[in-house]
Amino acid sequence: MLDRTIAPKSEKLSALKLLDAESVKLDNEIPLDIVSGLNLELLKVDFIFEAGSWCETKALSAVLTNKMMNEGTISMTNFQIAEKFDYYGAYIDFATTKHWSCISIYCLNKHLEKCLEIVNEIINDSVFPEKAFETILTNSKHNFVISNEKTSFLANRKLSLDMYGKNHPYSNYREANHYNEIELDDLKSFYKNHYKGRLKRVIASGNVEQKSINLINKHFGSMNINRDKISEFSYNIEASDQKYSFLEKDNAQQSSVVKALRVFNKTNPDYYMLSFLSVVLGGYFGSRLMQNLREEKGYTYGVHSYINSLKYDAYLCVSTDVANDVSVDANIEIDKEILRLKNEKITEKELSLVKNYFIGDLYRNLDNPFALADSLKYNMVYDFNLSYYNQMTEKILEISSSELHYFANKYLIEDDFYTVICGKK
Repeated sequence: MLDRTIAPKSEKLSALKLLDAESVKLDNEIPLDIVSGLNLELLKVDFIFEAGSWCETKALSAVLTNKMMNEGTISMTNFQIAEKFDYYGAYIDFATTKHWSCISIYCLNKHLEKCLEIVNEIINDSVFPEKAFETILTNSKHNFVISNEKTSFLANRKLSLDMYGKNHPYSNYREANHYNEIELDDLKSFYKNHYKGRLKRVIASGNVEQKSINLINKHFGSMNINRDKISEFSYNIEASDQKYSFLEKDNAQQSSVVKALRVFNKTNPDYYMLSFLSVVLGGYFGSRLMQNLREEKGYTYGVHSYINSLKYDAYLCVSTDVANDVSVDANIEIDKEILRLKNEKITEKELSLVKNYFIGDLYRNLDNPFALADSLKYNMVYDFNLSYYNQMTEKILEISSSELHYFANKYLIEDDFYTVICGKK
């Protein structure tokens, strides 16, 4: 019988050895990246546009335009689009980030051409029905009102506002009047300037055969591309001098505690070191913050730390939800754990454990072509390919306790952290 009092044997993991995606160009010079390796007759195709919130001239136009593109074309209603994808056993998804947006399809290889025809029409001939716009806008307003009742939403909104200022896209600052001011013509203009003839990149993943590549080229390599340069957008960071805020919410059932430190993004050679420190602090279930706030103090079910790496900036963030009467104490304990990283060297036992977790988590998250394609997509703002992860894991394996101690003292400056607590006093 298995003795569950004895932990399974741990093996030291080796660095990743991912192969880079194959890169070709369509007939119109649009890059096509290919991440193959799936035995099933299934593939995913991502169509990527420079149409994130960074490009907005009016708040909400990026995300609402992306949502509206599934609402009908010159020859199909939204119901007919959904019906066709359902008939082919396919799925279409729309996403918007700070710097890019994406339309993705998942389908069987044998139905790829039919699905590509639909996507081509969505990209080039969306019609933006007014009734659909009113419905989407109403739902978005409703979701905004609901979110404003959540302490986590309010705390994170205040935190990003303090770090970047309300006019910067990275603050993602929204007010109720933004939903009243946005008009359908704003979305049509954003669509014309950032989608129609503005395809930037295609990523095909899964079981990608030569026939599939030929079909993508057939339907999108002949697309007329608008090569006029998109207007350059630049923003000033208007950071607040106020580093600590307590937002009172009298009816709150619990309090949210969030802390953040502006750091550097993935292009900095020290990023992997700071990323590792974040995992030690609160990046996995056995992390220091989990041991302190959950196991020892019983303040929370979960506490997390992570780095949000953006194109032009980044921040290390710690977040948790706790009972109202311990929110201040929880914040004090978070500060203590950050300080402990600076005052005490990590033991070799903990260092080995976190290295294995860090690399094992990458193995798990990058274990199929779809996941690899997503990683490629999210790293394209840095012009990184998949070998980035090979280099990162090699560096992680070489990290020493002394190096971590040095970098913790170099970068984790207590006075530079922003802190927001939202809840009932």
